[in-house]
Amino acid sequence: MINSKDKSFSKSEIRTPIKGGDEEYRSLPKYICYKAALLRERRMLEKLLMASLAVFVVYFIQSRIEISELHEQLRKKEYILAPGVQNFVTVNPQTIPDSYINQAVSDFVSSFGNISRNTIHEQFLGLKRYMSPELQIRFDREIHKWVQQTENEDLAQIVSLAEKQINTDEKGNYLVQAQVKARLFSSGEYLGSEDQIIRMQLRLVPPDASKRWFLEITEFSWSKATEINNQPLPKGL
Repeated sequence: MINSKDKSFSKSEIRTPIKGGDEEYRSLPKYICYKAALLRERRMLEKLLMASLAVFVVYFIQSRIEISELHEQLRKKEYILAPGVQNFVTVNPQTIPDSYINQAVSDFVSSFGNISRNTIHEQFLGLKRYMSPELQIRFDREIHKWVQQTENEDLAQIVSLAEKQINTDEKGNYLVQAQVKARLFSSGEYLGSEDQIIRMQLRLVPPDASKRWFLEITEFSWSKATEINNQPLPKGL
C-alpha cells in the first residue's frame, strides 16, 4: 500500500522503530503516521455511516408498517360506493346516499324481472352474485320451476317499477318492498300483465372491485300483489 518511491526515501532509510514510548512513533515517517490516522478515521466514518443507514432502514420499515395499519383502519370506517360505472363517491357507512340504495334496488329488480328464455340464466346468475351463500341455495330451489317453465314455453317478462319502500331496522339492514307491473309474453305474443311484490333485505358489505354494488341480499321473495294484500309489511317498512 505504501512504498519508498511514494514517500521519497529509500529502503535503507527505513529502520525498525524503538519499541516503547513516544520514540516508537517519532521514528516513523510522518507520511505513514498521517496515512494510518487517515485510514483509521475513514474506517470510523464507514462504520458510522453503516450504523446510520441501518437505523434509517429500520425506521423506514417501521413507519411503513404504521402507515399501512392506519390505512387499513381508515378503510374499515368508510366504503367506496359506485352509483354509476364512471361515478365513484367516497362516503361514510352512516351517511350512505338514498340515491345509491334506490339505484341498487332498481338494478336488482330489473335483473330479476326482465328475463326471457335466452337471458334468464345470465340474469339470475348476476343477481345471485349479490346474495348471501345461504340465500343463493334457497333461491336456486325456489326459481327452478319458473326457469323450466320459461324455457319450455318460450316465456318473456318485462317489469316496470311502480313503487318502492326502503327503510332500515335496528340492526342497520335495508328493508325493501317494491311493487312492479309485469308484462308477460309467450313466443312474442302478449299474454297480459299482473302486479307483483318483491321484498328484499340488504346489508352493507366491504368494497369489492368486481362488483358494482357493495350490498348483500340476505332475504328475497316475490309474489302476486293479490296474494299478500293481507300480509303485514316487514318490521321497519
